[in-house]
Amino acid sequence: MSSHHRRFPRRAVKRGHPAHHFFIYSVLFITFLTVFLLGYGAYRSSSVELRLVGRKNFEFSDKEARDYEEPGYFARHCILSRCRDLTKEVVVAVPKLDKLKSHDVGEYKINYTLNYLGGVYADSRTVKITDSSPPELILKGPTTVGLYVGETFTDPGWSATDDIDGDLTSSVVVEGGVDTNNFGVYNLKYSIADSAGNTSEATRRVFVYNYSAFSSEPIATFDELRDYIIRNGWNISFGFKNFDKNVEYTYRPDDLYYGASLVKTIDAMYVYENLPVTYDLQALVRNAITYSNNSAHTALASRIGVDNLRTYANSIGMTHHLQGSVYYGDVTYFCDTSVADQMAEWTHLWELINRLPNGEELKWYFINNYWDNLSFAGSPLHMYKNGLYGNNYHESGIMFADSPFFMTFLSTEGWRWNATYIMADLAERTYLINQTL
Repeated sequence: MSSHHRRFPRRAVKRGHPAHHFFIYSVLFITFLTVFLLGYGAYRSSSVELRLVGRKNFEFSDKEARDYEEPGYFARHCILSRCRDLTKEVVVAVPKLDKLKSHDVGEYKINYTLNYLGGVYADSRTVKITDSSPPELILKGPTTVGLYVGETFTDPGWSATDDIDGDLTSSVVVEGGVDTNNFGVYNLKYSIADSAGNTSEATRRVFVYNYSAFSSEPIATFDELRDYIIRNGWNISFGFKNFDKNVEYTYRPDDLYYGASLVKTIDAMYVYENLPVTYDLQALVRNAITYSNNSAHTALASRIGVDNLRTYANSIGMTHHLQGSVYYGDVTYFCDTSVADQMAEWTHLWELINRLPNGEELKWYFINNYWDNLSFAGSPLHMYKNGLYGNNYHESGIMFADSPFFMTFLSTEGWRWNATYIMADLAERTYLINQTL
């Protein structure tokens, strides 16, 4: 072996092939692009949401506005399935907040804004408060006025104001009129509407009376009629019943008065409800009712039987009929009566004249001009029965007004020279009260 070292050939350094480099770079680029696209896709798929809960528009009246409560809202940022709550970052702005809180009429816009990552997200809600409060309408002077026929009526006036529209006095509309030349009750209707359509109304009643011998003060209720009687010092009990509306009123209903003429009404009712109405019975009833003939009454009571008349009267709610008198001792054919008795008696009479085939005939016995003290100028057709015995003066009757009614007045005012005028005055006032029901 030669002592010389063996030389091996130098191995050449191998350099990468260009195609190899391209592959590596391509892989890196694709990886980068994939990561970028995935990130960009995630970014694009993320969302920032501002949402209002409930309705976006509310409308309340000014009376209901206090019921409004904020329905709520929420905000969030979601990336894929993960979300971040941003509700606390929402800014709520309400122009004229104080007016909204005080429920002033108007339209209010509530703005909700979220500033996040350079973006602005906004929404709004509208609350509208409308005017539901009517104007205030005030009548000057009394709401009931009393006059005599021939006097002049001057309207005391009125005023009207509204919270929104201000003074509306000049816009008040007045309907109706007063004819002081004619007895009656006249209604004046006042009305006003604001710009929102809310309305107010008021009424003034004007009573035009015939009898200037007494007070012209307006009497619009039965309590006022009672007080009117008391102030005049009259010993009078009274009762009232409207048959259509079933309205009743009594003052001192159980006080007893001698009813020498009123006692005869039961005779006619008994005959027409229980007996064949023969010619002779018709004649007796006519004389007893139309002419208040005492002999006709005693003849009827004898033929029917006093006990039968008592039982019949008791069956319809009368408690004193033919039971004697605290004024004139125990008598067989006459007796005391009360407002309660008269209410029961004439209510049943009304039922009979409307139910019986010959009810109209019964009715007309009570319609005549013989000593009619329930009559007054302008009074409608009416049935009545009245009487005077000593100081006991009494009137009962049914008036066929637009809404028929019964009235009775029992008194010890027979000694007064003007007792008949007192009765006519009370009948007139009762009629006008009935017109207002």
